[in-house]
Amino acid sequence: MIRLFNEFVQDAVNAEDKEEYRFSWIFLILIVVSTVTSLVDYLTGYIMLFWVTLCFALLCALDYALCRVSKRGVRLSSWLFGVELIALFTFFIYSGFPEGVSIIWICVLPACSLFLYRRRFAVPITAVMFAIIIFFMWTPWGYNMLRFHYSDSLRIRFPLIYLTFFLIALLLESIRQGLYKEVKRTKIEYEYLYYHDDLTGAINRRGFNDLVERTLSDEKVERVTLLVLDIDHFKTINDTYGHLKGDVILKELSDFLKKNTSAPISRWGGEEFAILATDDSLNEKNVNKLLRQIESRIFDKGDKRINLTVSIGVAYSDRNVDPIALFRHADRCLYDAKSKGRNLAKFCYINK
Repeated sequence: MIRLFNEFVQDAVNAEDKEEYRFSWIFLILIVVSTVTSLVDYLTGYIMLFWVTLCFALLCALDYALCRVSKRGVRLSSWLFGVELIALFTFFIYSGFPEGVSIIWICVLPACSLFLYRRRFAVPITAVMFAIIIFFMWTPWGYNMLRFHYSDSLRIRFPLIYLTFFLIALLLESIRQGLYKEVKRTKIEYEYLYYHDDLTGAINRRGFNDLVERTLSDEKVERVTLLVLDIDHFKTINDTYGHLKGDVILKELSDFLKKNTSAPISRWGGEEFAILATDDSLNEKNVNKLLRQIESRIFDKGDKRINLTVSIGVAYSDRNVDPIALFRHADRCLYDAKSKGRNLAKFCYINK
């Protein structure tokens, strides 16, 4: 029971994204409540009320079955339930027994409509219900149509009570929607920070590993290219110009790579960057062109004019390659480029 309640609360919080759960949960609750109420009505002698609540329970069961079929079924069940809700509401007003057995259920309906339809559609539905209350209780035409007559005190107070219940439900729903938007915004921000480097905005190592695994498992991908780039003598730059200048250079290089390559860019670690492509954009000609562009570019155009060179290792492979093997070959090419004088790009082909 506790587990089911926790699931319901979680679905209610995430209800904006899980419409089918929102409807199915409320239908299940109404099926149980209506069935129990039908049994109580039968045992206490309210036969007409028994049949009405039993029919409502069966209709809710039909709505539940529809919303579990497909998204179209959810849409259809939502429209049907709107009609059922107004019909049940009208019956409660019309048949209001002297003891007030049926009319008290009306106060629950605004909360149900807000939970199901949100403010955009629930407010008009509730306004229709409120107009029905006013018609039956405050106009002579409607009052004369009632099966039982209410006391003058109830006729005056009940619309106000109903309106109070609706405003409380509207306040709670507004708070829930506000919390949902804040949670969603925080979740998006957290996921971005979890998978991105805060200095350069490039994908971090964790995010890049996930990207590589997803790419290699995609059956639509036929070939992959992994490029690993390392700034030559970056420690010297930090020692000469300071670490703040080093951070500026890393940010500028990351922006340059994003602008000049169409593939995802990752700050692999320190002064290393990695790029993963599934097309021919990182062929030998384009990689050597990128190398020369970086060599001729002036970084940090402030009080200092800093030129960079980089060493690059590139591994080409088809999709059926182990991620570790792909990185190992790219690192081996990078090490080869550094050992042969830096400012070079070295290439290797796996499974060829």
